[in-house]
Amino acid sequence: MCDALAYAHGHGVVHRDVKPDNVLLSGKHALVTDFGVAKAVSSSSGAGTLTSLGMALGTPAYMAPEQAAGDPTVDHRADLYAVGALGYELLAGRTPFGGLSPQGMLAAQVTATPDPVTQHRDSVPPALAALIMRCLAKHPADRPQSAEELLGQLEAMATPTGGTLPEQTTVSSGTAAALRRSHPVRVAALFGLAAVGVLALARLLVRLLGLPDWAFAGAVGLAAAGLPVVLWTGVIERRRALARTTGRSAAGAGVHRWFTWRRALVSGATAFGLLGLGTAVYMAMRLLGIGPVGTLVASGVLAQRDRLVLADFENRTPDSTLGPSLTEALRVDLAQSRVVRLLDAAAVGQALGRMGKRPGMALDVALARELAEREGAKAVVHGQIAAVGRGYVLSAELVSAPDGATLVALREDAKDDGAIIAAVDRLSARLRERIGESRRP
Repeated sequence: MCDALAYAHGHGVVHRDVKPDNVLLSGKHALVTDFGVAKAVSSSSGAGTLTSLGMALGTPAYMAPEQAAGDPTVDHRADLYAVGALGYELLAGRTPFGGLSPQGMLAAQVTATPDPVTQHRDSVPPALAALIMRCLAKHPADRPQSAEELLGQLEAMATPTGGTLPEQTTVSSGTAAALRRSHPVRVAALFGLAAVGVLALARLLVRLLGLPDWAFAGAVGLAAAGLPVVLWTGVIERRRALARTTGRSAAGAGVHRWFTWRRALVSGATAFGLLGLGTAVYMAMRLLGIGPVGTLVASGVLAQRDRLVLADFENRTPDSTLGPSLTEALRVDLAQSRVVRLLDAAAVGQALGRMGKRPGMALDVALARELAEREGAKAVVHGQIAAVGRGYVLSAELVSAPDGATLVALREDAKDDGAIIAAVDRLSARLRERIGESRRP
């Protein structure tokens, strides 16, 4: 059959419809018949006829991808694809894309990769299986380039020593490109660059838009989880590429079939998309005052520039100096808020004088609430520190001045004395954010 096609191709004739019905056996020879499609194409010329209209001519089960796509520049390598499909059927007992409708076959010829021959018949010699799969390459340049070349390789396999010679695998350009794309070093490098870019963008958005810190932490977690997935996908894709070249069964059985570049990219995009959606929902709830993440300003509990009173830090540690020091540290932090105003020490002293109290006296929660109501302040900030083992637990509450209801309750831990001030800073930042201050610098 290859000999007959070589003769036809040598005279400028492309059959375009090689299939079992058009191959007749005569003794030890195969005769290729019915050049009707070839005649139809050669006799059509000018615009608006046959292939110039992008018509797919041939039999769907044996058509080359370029034929199925209606490419008007189809050449003799389409016949070699059909030879591969016919050989596949001889060895596997089914066409490369059997069981599909004609339209489904045409689509599969263009987009899908057939199973290796050995997946259906494992006794096929590897060299023959590899040659069949090479004939079925999607790109004409990856197939044997002539019927003579294909005939020579088949005759070499038919020699007494053909089956015992080491397999000489010809790697097509498409397979070579797939192997390069899935090289572990290249995959890791590209993933690293992409991860750095995504994390830099996430960090920038956290700073510019005031997104929560967990948004960046989530991006880091997704990148860390994605690295082994991408590397393993590269390994599986390399095995698939080599399997297509050698004709052996691919490595995509069982769970491995889920590891493809398409699924990896879609999964990664979906994961980051869900993270972005979750962050957007969180920010919307925060700005609209919905649920537990809504700010007090957005929910209407407090208004912009409402006044607050800071009560003395309640000290439950043996160190008597911690109370005044932490009260002053929290006062300095809260005084920087752009959302609310904190009564300073001088204003508190004057208010105590008007109340008949001694300026500078201890300001517990009850007295701070009374002072806040007299001065028109909406709420009182009350802090507390307690020793737990070698560390400390710091808490802060925002209490409504009129009824004493707790509006916000927060807690931070300090592992030792040196970590107390940092814990106060975190406590203050969270309190200001919960009130309604943006995280943007």
